[in-house]
Amino acid sequence: MEEQDRSLWNRELIENGIANLSKSTGQPFSVYYILAAISACHCTAIEYASTNWKMILSLYDSLIAIDKSPLILLNRSVAVSKVNGAEQALKELEHLKNISSLSGYYLFYSTQAEFYIQLNETGKAIESLEKAIMLAPLQAEKDLLKERLSACIKK
Repeated sequence: MEEQDRSLWNRELIENGIANLSKSTGQPFSVYYILAAISACHCTAIEYASTNWKMILSLYDSLIAIDKSPLILLNRSVAVSKVNGAEQALKELEHLKNISSLSGYYLFYSTQAEFYIQLNETGKAIESLEKAIMLAPLQAEKDLLKERLSACIKK
């Protein structure tokens, strides 16, 4: 999301989505409501740097009270990295690494690589990126990961 040109986002659709989200308040919140609120946080940030990561982490914490699926925990680790740092996010991933649905999932390893890159642990980042490339199902995803790997090797 950091590299995306937000000026290309469809503001009308975003405004419609936020309007619908505001109409659906009330307790208890569903998984879909919380996911929509997380999306709204991303969509309303003028730029990536102004994203309200504390709010997103809080929403993920609410979400895992309802649905503690491995993918939600993986996504939550990104918010953890933005609020509490990459080291804490890697600790979160450590608890997830033996879950079978994540141990063969390329985004687990690409996420792990990003945290290692943030910590300047290039060797570990390269290892994780190589595993992500091996597991990525689409050539376009492999190519994107290979670009990231090249940038990491050049450091």
